[in-house]
Amino acid sequence: MPKPILQNLHFVFLCQMQLKFKHKLVRDLAWVLQSANLLDDPLATDTSPFIEAFSIEAHLKELDQNPKPLTAFLAARNTHRLGHYFEALVFYGLDYAANYRRVATTIPIRTQKGISIGEADLVVYNKSTSEYEHWELAVKFFLAHTSAAETTYIGPNANDYLHLKLKKLKEHQCKIFDCPEGKLVLNDLSIPWVTSKLYVKGILFYHPNQLYKIPPYLHQKHLSSWWIYAKEASQFFKQENRFALLHKKQWLSTPEAPTETLDKYSFLELLDATFLESPRSLYVSVYKGGVLQSQGFVVHNAWPVI
Repeated sequence: MPKPILQNLHFVFLCQMQLKFKHKLVRDLAWVLQSANLLDDPLATDTSPFIEAFSIEAHLKELDQNPKPLTAFLAARNTHRLGHYFEALVFYGLDYAANYRRVATTIPIRTQKGISIGEADLVVYNKSTSEYEHWELAVKFFLAHTSAAETTYIGPNANDYLHLKLKKLKEHQCKIFDCPEGKLVLNDLSIPWVTSKLYVKGILFYHPNQLYKIPPYLHQKHLSSWWIYAKEASQFFKQENRFALLHKKQWLSTPEAPTETLDKYSFLELLDATFLESPRSLYVSVYKGGVLQSQGFVVHNAWPVI
């Protein structure tokens, strides 16, 4: 098993977007539509139509000059949670994709008594295939942790697991239109049937000193970065760098340049003080000469048992 390669595909892509788009919302939209797939799975959507769609690329450039259409679209929706923000960006992108038509979003599936069975994220019409598709949307940030020669992808706060999230998506969410109540919803939409797909983006984080093996359900070119324990920060971080903590809405693409960054020793003091108050993992951006170098997680020394 090889060690993690920290030549970071994630930041190659992000730095390209940083050069192209000055507005954070536009960078996030580009990331959502054009970044690498997280999954290598028969249910995974083919994102190449977005990447190859010149109409999308032209619109991104227009938005960078005048982001008002995007800001107005987002303002009309609940985007406080990162997952909802991600979904809204997908919805917006579909409205400018020449080969798709957005049919319905956040579709509740209920019994005749009004009991909720679940919710379908999105139904689209694929103009290239003349078929309707049901997309389940997700954005995931998980840390690879190897124990007893087995690699498990664990949420930053050690409260969820990637393989279980994907199992639920595939075995429940992707089959929600198979139940009688789901079929009734399709009938109301005048849709005979749908093909279910997974639209999953995200970043996976690897410890520089752990061996790991990538499971076959992950795309070999998935976006990746690093994670370390708090006790390793002093040795891992370099004296010439400066540092900042990132809030969750900054997680998708290149973050806004922080108004203030900390030198190494001030940042180490901040880490110590923060972990004394809470064991929650911290997402860190690293700068040199005002230029973003990388982003990664610093976790509590007891992680994942916290």
